[in-house]
Amino acid sequence: NKVNETNIIHNQFLKNVASYAGGALYWVFGYMPPPIMNGNIWRENTARYYGNDYSSSFCGNQCLQVSPSNINVTDYTNISLPSLVYVSVVDFYGSVMKSYNNNQVKVFARKDKSYCKGVIGDKTIGHDALVVNKSNSKRKFIAFDLKDGESVLSDVGVICLPSGKMSITVEVNLDVPSGFLNAKNNLVSEYFATFDRELIILFRSCKKGEKFDLVSITQSTCSLCAPGFYSFEENIDFQSVATECHTCPANALKCFGDQILLREATWRRDINSLDIYPCQSTE
Repeated sequence: NKVNETNIIHNQFLKNVASYAGGALYWVFGYMPPPIMNGNIWRENTARYYGNDYSSSFCGNQCLQVSPSNINVTDYTNISLPSLVYVSVVDFYGSVMKSYNNNQVKVFARKDKSYCKGVIGDKTIGHDALVVNKSNSKRKFIAFDLKDGESVLSDVGVICLPSGKMSITVEVNLDVPSGFLNAKNNLVSEYFATFDRELIILFRSCKKGEKFDLVSITQSTCSLCAPGFYSFEENIDFQSVATECHTCPANALKCFGDQILLREATWRRDINSLDIYPCQSTE
């Protein structure tokens, strides 16, 4: 039978040793609610792997941590994520469970939860969401290993549409100790189970002065209008995104991005005007 509640109050736990975890107290998740602890003294307790004073067994998806959980992609010159992603397996109290080693961490795109395609005119643009490794090869998933309960996801590349949203699943297969509750809410003996967390990647829209690289292989980037070309498109949404830049007016000094620079002694009505006039001399 399950225990409804345990109170551990005003006790001293001194110089206890555990060969696994929880030097003084080890709570098996699922077998009972977390103990209510208050006013206790913990001194010189040690455990081999984690939780010198107190710890718990693995407590499900809530104890698989992925940080950050949201990333914004703003640089289209590099397909790698702009920040490292840290994965850790922790117990109920936040201690890293260093007993987990060599467990595989899988990273893969969720096509059903990603938005990496759009429509320009009557054409569907873009591809299914993809993760790629550092050699830029497409994979169903990228694998990393846990070391002492932690892993760093580096050199993960992502391909999606500008203004798109990509859902990435970070999945870990773990051996769960005796006492863990399965899906039917029954206590089970030790077994392997899969746990996962979601990582959201948001891709910025093309900016004014950029064009969507429609003819590129991946159709996943924006690029600044090159010298000699310009674009005034606001690119507010993907349906109206610029797909080409315009040639610089013949009587302008130079153009790039959303800039048209004038020659000396010329003028125009405003920064978006293409009509350039010579200044009239007052002499």
